[in-house]
Amino acid sequence: HYFIDYHVERGEADVATLKPSDLRESRLVVTDPAPIPAHDLQQTVKWLKSWGMLEATQSPLQLVDLDVQTQAHATG
Repeated sequence: HYFIDYHVERGEADVATLKPSDLRESRLVVTDPAPIPAHDLQQTVKWLKSWGMLEATQSPLQLVDLDVQTQAHATG
């Protein structure tokens, strides 16, 4: 319900239609914030392209702003 509450508070009306029972626990992964590993990003783009999405995307780096990502995960 935390996920749903978080997004509903931000005005995401589609999420308001969800119930906690709609979310399968086996599909949820909680990890400490960290930059997206290059291999994971490449695999995700490959998978999306296999479904006919992101056809105009030449590089995964077009999808992720590395400077913003680095600053978001900087310690200190």
